[in-house]
Amino acid sequence: MRSACLVILGSLVCTGCFVLFPIMPRVLKVTVPRETSLKSFNGNDLNDGEEDEPGGVRDETRYFYYTTKQISSRAAPNLKYLREVLPLMRKAGANTLLIEYEDMFPYWGPLASTTSSSAYSSDQIRTIMGMAKNNSLQVIPLLQTFGHMEHILKFQTFSHLREHQKYPQSICPSKNDSLSLIKTMIDQVMVFHQGSTDYIHIGCDEVVHLGICPHCKSVMRKMNHVQKGLGTPRRLYLEHVKEIATYVQAKYQIKPLIWDDMIRSIPMAELKAFGLGEMVEPMVWVYAEEVPKFIDVYTWRKYVRVFKNIWVAGSFKGAFGERLLVPPLRRHSQNLQSWLDVIGKERSFLNFRGIVLTGWSRYDHFASLCELLPTAIPSLVLGLVKISTPANGQIQLNIATRLLGCPFTYKYSDSQFDETKLNHDLKSCQFPGRQVFEPVVNLNSLHQELDNYLRQVSAKGWITPYHKTHNYTSTWRLAEIRRKYQSLDRALESLHETLTSALSEIFDESMVSEWMEQNVEWERNQTMENLSVLDSLKARTIWGDRPH
Repeated sequence: MRSACLVILGSLVCTGCFVLFPIMPRVLKVTVPRETSLKSFNGNDLNDGEEDEPGGVRDETRYFYYTTKQISSRAAPNLKYLREVLPLMRKAGANTLLIEYEDMFPYWGPLASTTSSSAYSSDQIRTIMGMAKNNSLQVIPLLQTFGHMEHILKFQTFSHLREHQKYPQSICPSKNDSLSLIKTMIDQVMVFHQGSTDYIHIGCDEVVHLGICPHCKSVMRKMNHVQKGLGTPRRLYLEHVKEIATYVQAKYQIKPLIWDDMIRSIPMAELKAFGLGEMVEPMVWVYAEEVPKFIDVYTWRKYVRVFKNIWVAGSFKGAFGERLLVPPLRRHSQNLQSWLDVIGKERSFLNFRGIVLTGWSRYDHFASLCELLPTAIPSLVLGLVKISTPANGQIQLNIATRLLGCPFTYKYSDSQFDETKLNHDLKSCQFPGRQVFEPVVNLNSLHQELDNYLRQVSAKGWITPYHKTHNYTSTWRLAEIRRKYQSLDRALESLHETLTSALSEIFDESMVSEWMEQNVEWERNQTMENLSVLDSLKARTIWGDRPH
């Protein structure tokens, strides 16, 4: 989504990933990139000059975006941890933070009720701004002003502003109260950012409900009376973006940025006639390994005729699975390499202002947590070095491992990249959050072992649903299975204590409790249930005729 190197501290958590994928159980191993959730406008519903040096982007500005969408709800690290991480980001090549606050911002007045109990205080926001300045990092705030507004619209107080009354994802662009709410949000956030940034990101991606409420339908009918065919959902979208962008430019004299997915399907002539290029700069986001599959040459040619500057965005976490614990290093590396290839090919036509590394912590406000920042620090550093250091892969990897405090030199081979071995070796490094990284990598391996064993056991002929239902099996065969489950449960119990302690050093109690419940306690409960079933089966010593 984001030629400068940018980090989003979004929901410093970054709940921010704005992806509306359904939450899948971890055992399904969902790996579909978020781009596949995008839809085109269907009328109502959207869920409906010089050559670069090889290996890096050498723009005047580089941005890296660290977060999941937002300093994400509950996933925001404490200030002590940020004080360790920001210098590392800067050394690795970042020069800007793109922070999406979501409900971690200390709103006041009419918005006070929308602030999470885990939110940063006003003093903490000022401290973060000071830490960024001390590390020569510009900060760009990101506010959702159209889609992904669940953190506001979920409340009864603001539910009347929903585009679809059943769902809190998108705000109605046709109500005066909607604009009043958004302007209040912007004004409060800008109290901390005015004078220190040239940009504000106003979101506007994945507006999954548009043009369906009575107010919007009425507005579209009136548009059609003025000019036949003018009243469309995409026109509502453009008018709303114009309203917010105009307000920001007039009051704060800064440039609004938007995600680009909603304008990819709008014809060039319409975008030019509307003058969108004079109002905003787009961030083109693709997190998949092959960017051209999602952004073709025709889209680039359209953008070059509409916009003076383009931002792009890859990812370092939060892109390849809603329940992942550890970022897939190879896939994120391939995504960034694909972006570098695209920039190298298109920059003679386009002015790329920045490249952003996004790190969503949730796929949307209601989703469970995906990879945490501490477990993604290696991916972040590897990504930043890749886009900011013109060199071959071996040199980049050596630089990254040195920054991560690793006691080894890893031999680079893209064709034989051993991600499991690298993650194992990274446990011996000394980077901020290592105390979380190591046990989470171990937990990830244990999850895989549990999944594999469960499938293995289910495939055997003594503990199928038939055997459980009829309490009819070989108890002698169950003894080995039970011993394995007990061993796995003991390993989970040991990790429970280690992880609780490590996570508590970086995150608040509510976040630690949520993460542990979803990733450790749930697994333990499943294991205990399986042990209970085994004990029930094992208790039988007398059998009758085979059940029919």
